[in-house]
Amino acid sequence: NNRYFVENGNLYENLESGGTAIVRCPARMPHRCFRNDTVKVGAYAFADTHISHIDIPETVTSIEHHAFENALFLKDVVFQEMPFVGHHAFQDCNLLSKVTIGHLDTELDMKDVFGDVVPKEFVFVGTTSEQIENTIFPYGVPEADIMLFHNGKCRPYKVRGNELMLPGFSTEEFEYHIEI
Repeated sequence: NNRYFVENGNLYENLESGGTAIVRCPARMPHRCFRNDTVKVGAYAFADTHISHIDIPETVTSIEHHAFENALFLKDVVFQEMPFVGHHAFQDCNLLSKVTIGHLDTELDMKDVFGDVVPKEFVFVGTTSEQIENTIFPYGVPEADIMLFHNGKCRPYKVRGNELMLPGFSTEEFEYHIEI
């Protein structure tokens, strides 16, 4: 069967639409998991693994539900570009403290993606305020500080509840640091 194959200890699937999906990453072997043609992270692919950091490349366009569930040591996630992320993909990743998102092109519901996990810091890179205004932050976040970096200057802004309080910039790209 050429549909599934193992490489570097990871189980992959050749997708009919092209590219590969990570089906399963062994609990103690999360290194070198993304191939150049990886476009999808399957449901439960990294569940119960011991990873502490994951850098999701821009080739990945879809992360299925519960993909990282119960990855108890996961502290830092970097999305080069924000893919579609399924329901509770990061559920029970209780040590997750920092999420970096590059090029946010879609509406993002943090509660749906992270479940009850509330990362302490969100960093949005190369994202306009119009894009970030469509982000729904986790429930129970009373207030968060945002540091807006632009041209070497830093300006503070606030998040109250699920509402992001930002100036009306629409075309320039900024780097936002959101600390909760």
